[in-house]
Amino acid sequence: MEDTSIPVPKMLENEVMLASKAKFFYRNPLEVDSVIEKTSNLIGIEVKSSGRDTKQPVKFKEKSGERAKELLLLTERTEKTDMKGIKIMPIWHYCLTISSRKTTR
Repeated sequence: MEDTSIPVPKMLENEVMLASKAKFFYRNPLEVDSVIEKTSNLIGIEVKSSGRDTKQPVKFKEKSGERAKELLLLTERTEKTDMKGIKIMPIWHYCLTISSRKTTR
C-alpha cells in the first residue's frame, strides 16, 4: 500500500501559512516558506521542524532590502534573536500569538 500521508514538516509549513494568512512564498533559489505583506513592508517566515539554519531568511533579506522589516525562523523549541536580526521562536508560540491577535480585534 502506498504511503499518502503528508510529512510533518509540510504540515507545519501549511499551518503557519494558514495562521498568518500569508499570500505567497519566496524562492530564489533558497525559499522562505511564507511572506506576509503589510503596506509596503514584508515579513519573511521560514519553518524548520529540525535545525536552525538561517540561510533562507538571510537571502530573503538581501534580495528584499529595506522592504523586509521582520524575519522569523520558526522551530520546534528555540526562542531567541540571532545576530542577523532573525527572530527565532517555537512554531506553537507563533501560532498562539497570531491566534490571540485575531481574537482581540
